[in-house]
Amino acid sequence: MKTTIHRMAYYLRKANDYSEARFDILRGRPIKKLSSTRSARLFAYKVALYNRIKKEAGVC
Repeated sequence: MKTTIHRMAYYLRKANDYSEARFDILRGRPIKKLSSTRSARLFAYKVALYNRIKKEAGVC
């Protein structure tokens, strides 16, 4: 079973990849086309991770 730390590391790695790709687009560097739903999926994962951390901490 994955720990919260592993889940956080996964999210941060994917968010960094997305940010890097967006920066490449702004700089005009050729990259592969990004998925149109990638930012929404990352945000949904972030919200789910936040809710999991709150639940584990016992915070409402």
